Amino acid sequence: MTATGTATVCFGPTNYAVRDAIARRLVDRHGLSHLAAHTAVARAAAGVPGRHHDLVLAEQDALIEESLAQLKAFTEAIAPAVQQLTATVVRLMDALEPLTAPRRTRPAWQSPYGPQQKGHRR
Repeated sequence: MTATGTATVCFGPTNYAVRDAIARRLVDRHGLSHLAAHTAVARAAAGVPGRHHDLVLAEQDALIEESLAQLKAFTEAIAPAVQQLTATVVRLMDALEPLTAPRRTRPAWQSPYGPQQKGHRR
């Protein structure tokens, strides 16, 4: 619902895949003709309420809910694999830490041969 109290569609006028999915749902679930379904969706996308505007909004909401349910099921299904991958990466980083740690025990400017000799060697 908008501030004025009218319901609006969430898809834009150029999101043809979503528009087509909603139109197919109107045909399959509500018995609209293809022309009537696509017209209703196009009018809703343009912000012009029509005869089937409430059906378009209901199918939009149902499509969003179904998509979110599928996304939730997918994230729950991959959660164990993500946790295992995270643990493996942590172990790998711990194993590689000695190889990546700095090897110098002295500042870079200090000579490994000690302080410079004063005077000439005899």
